[in-house]
Amino acid sequence: MPLAVALSAVAGLVGIVVLAGLPRSGGRDSPPVSNGVPSEAAASPSPALRAVSVRDMAYDPTRAKAPAGVRPQSKLWFTDGAWWGDLVDAASGEAHVWRLDWATQAWIDTGTLIDERPFARADCLWDGNHLYVASAGSKRYASHGARILRFSYDPGRQRYTLDPDFPVTITTSGVDGLVLAKDTTGTLWAAYLAEGRLTLQRSMGDDLHWDAPFVPPVPGTAGTVGQAGLVAAGRSIGLLWSERSEDVLRFATHRDGAPSDTWEESSTTVPGLANADADLDLLAIETATGPRLFAAVRTSLDRGPDPGPLSPEVFLVVREPDGTWQSYLYGRVMDRHARSVLLIDEDRDVLYLFATAPARGGAIFMKRTSLDRISFETGRGTPFVTSGADPAIDDATSTKQALGAATGLVVLANDDGTGRYVHGAMSLGGPAPGEPPGGPGVSARPGTAASPSPAVVNDLIHDTFDPWAVGGQVGAGWAMPSGDDAGTLTVAALPSEADRSARALTGGATGDVRACKAFAEVAAGSVTVEADVLVQGLGSADAVVAAVRGSSGDAASLRFGRHGTIVYYDGATKVDSGRPIRVGSWYRLRVDVHLSTKTYDAEVRDGSATLFQATGLPFRTASLAAVGEICFQTSSGTGGLGILFDDVLVRR
Repeated sequence: MPLAVALSAVAGLVGIVVLAGLPRSGGRDSPPVSNGVPSEAAASPSPALRAVSVRDMAYDPTRAKAPAGVRPQSKLWFTDGAWWGDLVDAASGEAHVWRLDWATQAWIDTGTLIDERPFARADCLWDGNHLYVASAGSKRYASHGARILRFSYDPGRQRYTLDPDFPVTITTSGVDGLVLAKDTTGTLWAAYLAEGRLTLQRSMGDDLHWDAPFVPPVPGTAGTVGQAGLVAAGRSIGLLWSERSEDVLRFATHRDGAPSDTWEESSTTVPGLANADADLDLLAIETATGPRLFAAVRTSLDRGPDPGPLSPEVFLVVREPDGTWQSYLYGRVMDRHARSVLLIDEDRDVLYLFATAPARGGAIFMKRTSLDRISFETGRGTPFVTSGADPAIDDATSTKQALGAATGLVVLANDDGTGRYVHGAMSLGGPAPGEPPGGPGVSARPGTAASPSPAVVNDLIHDTFDPWAVGGQVGAGWAMPSGDDAGTLTVAALPSEADRSARALTGGATGDVRACKAFAEVAAGSVTVEADVLVQGLGSADAVVAAVRGSSGDAASLRFGRHGTIVYYDGATKVDSGRPIRVGSWYRLRVDVHLSTKTYDAEVRDGSATLFQATGLPFRTASLAAVGEICFQTSSGTGGLGILFDDVLVRR
């Protein structure tokens, strides 16, 4: 047996694995090949390591199918001495930030919202300062569009907060395989498949502005692409992909700071790669002579007319700094590997390759090798993520980061049949992973995650409008209904050039202009809306300074009436408060919507003074069960009537 393994599993909940050193000879598969030529067999690392496999909390597979993985996306990252993850909350179907307690191996929900869309799949990137998440659905609906989110981390509270003016939506509909990377100039790159076409986008000047989608001008992008990955490689961005019609793995590099259309391409032949399933993972490390690329790829040789059990199926493909390629056999057809994950321990120069076996779900197996002399043992490898209660574990994921003794190693997976997350954790010379209270076989709280963190406030919208060009159209999800074509919605240099706002303005003698933005629908608890508002002119109708809406009408409606007073709705009844306002002056508004009582509170402040306040007002539309949109609307009756809004906050 190539690894000394001690495994115990009670009720399939927790396995404990001790990995002794790999042998230096024997138990190895056929020698690796370099462009078809066998290479010298490899020596292997020999640290003693301790690993655990833990059954985690439940999720709803009818809402969030395979939440752990779409290769080569990463759902985990490490910072501040802890592992973190993008995991789904079972009750809501939302993706939240979770923290792994290393001592108990329990995942703790921090409550920070990443994406309210259960169908969305995300790629997570920690750059040392911010958490970036690229998230998208796969269908051709606007609601599936790709979003870029950026979070700041507070180490004192161990909390992530969405930065102002995020998320940014970069596509008009869903895409497949969305992945993210960041180069040394600070430019973000996104790669994805749009109807089978390999497509790239990059940020322009900051993280909020993105250029138009484009197909990289290199060979091998004209046809249908089956899989693609993106990696920061030294002072370049590397793009790895294969077309479905050919046995060619292609790699293109873009020098940091160069024009978008400047790429250098190389390729290598991988027999059986054509028509393979989308099953790719990649990493790059920096060496003294340049970046070294590692890619795990699965072929389609198992689907041939006579697939022999010893036929090769999964390879580790390496591109050396000098541009040469080498391929190393990882698994054969009889091993039935799929959906690989690559991780590198830079402290020991060890590469770990994890894969599902059998291919449609079972357990996550591990093999490891020295980076200096690569070779893998025969067979499936060592079970790493396994549970007797979850017989179809699949969709492994981990981090883009290099690992070492300070980080340990974590791989997350799921079983759609049982609707459970499962993870494996291993020391890499640092503290050994702990066990759930009660020891092996006892989960922290059966059927659930560990106790959540204290309640956290999530910013569903936080728009300052400051990053956008004066006079340009307001984006970031703000839109006018189709009937408001005569008006405009633009960025204004008010109150100042540095402190900008959004302005809706009427363009004709009749009609008003409404500006709305949707947010993650809220059906329980409370929603708070705040905004600075200035009305530029009142005509024959009220200006709506805050309307919090659901699918069938308003929950809350606060207005500046056509006679220059504050007007609000008490249920279906419109009430004039008699409190005067000044046209052309800024006011701070706050509306609190309470879903359980179907009531709302409203407040208008003039500087530090409270001008108007009302509590316990019934919803204008009594039947509303949820809210998910904020709107502002001009008065009507003449052209040039405007409403400006700024520093818009929607929180739950």
